[in-house]
Amino acid sequence: MKTSTQREISCQNIADKSKIWQFTYRLYHRLRWLPAQLRAVLNNRPTIEITNELGRFTALPLTNTVRETDPTHQAELHHWVTEAPSGIFIDVNAGSGFFTRLAVTKGPATKAYAFEGNPSVYALLLKNIADNNLEAEGFNIAISREAGRMNLAPHSVNTGHTSSCSGKSGVDVATRPLDGFMQAREIDAGNVSLIRIESEGYELSALAGMRATLQQMQPGSRLFIRLWNGSNASEMTMSLLRWSGFREIEKSGEYHLFEKTVEQNYNLLDQ
Repeated sequence: MKTSTQREISCQNIADKSKIWQFTYRLYHRLRWLPAQLRAVLNNRPTIEITNELGRFTALPLTNTVRETDPTHQAELHHWVTEAPSGIFIDVNAGSGFFTRLAVTKGPATKAYAFEGNPSVYALLLKNIADNNLEAEGFNIAISREAGRMNLAPHSVNTGHTSSCSGKSGVDVATRPLDGFMQAREIDAGNVSLIRIESEGYELSALAGMRATLQQMQPGSRLFIRLWNGSNASEMTMSLLRWSGFREIEKSGEYHLFEKTVEQNYNLLDQ
C-alpha cells in the first residue's frame, strides 16, 4: 500500500510527464507548419492555409495567428470555455478566432459574437468562421466605453498582435460599447453565458461599455479576462467586477475567471 508521500510523488511524476507531452506537442505543431510559413514569406504570400484536428484555418505567417491554430494553444484555459453554461459566447478581441471556434465546436455555446479591431486579423476571423461553418458572427469593432475611434498599435514583429496605444503610429479602428451593440441587435443579455475579454490594455474601458450587459447576465454566467494593465488598474477591474456581482473562481497567470453570483445592486462606474 502506497504512503501519502509516495502517492504525491506519483501524482507529481504524472503531472511532469503531462507538461513534457504538452511542450513536445506544441513544439511539433510549431515546426510542422514552419516550412509552409517560410514558403509563404519567400513567395510574398500574405496568408498560409492550415488544416489540423480543429479544422481548416487561414493565418498570417510567422505570427501568433499561426499559434492560434494549434489545438493545444492555451490548453490550460480550454475548460473555462468548454465547461461554461450553455448560452451566447461573446469574444472581445477574438484574434483569428481560436476561442470562438472552441466555444462553438467543443463547448455549449449556442451562438458566438466575435469582435476584432485589427483589420488584417479580422479578415482571418471571418474566413475561419466561414470555412468551418461556425455558428458565429465577426465584427471589425473594438469594444470600448463609447462609440468613436481608437488607435491600435501593431506589434513590431508579430503583426497578428495589437495593443491599445496613445500618440503612436497604429491602426485606426472603430469603437463601440457592447451595450449599444446588444441593444441594436436586440440580443437578450440574460442569455449570455460567457464573455471573454483580452483587450490588451483597455480592459476597464471595455468593461465600462458593457455595464448593462453585466447587470443583466444571470447568476452562474461567467467572465474570462486577461489583465494587462498593471497592478492598480487590475485592482480597479477586480473591484468593478466584484461590485457587479462577480466573484473570481479560478486564475492562471494573467488570466482570471469570474462567475456571476448575485444580481448587481450597485454600479461602481456611476460613482
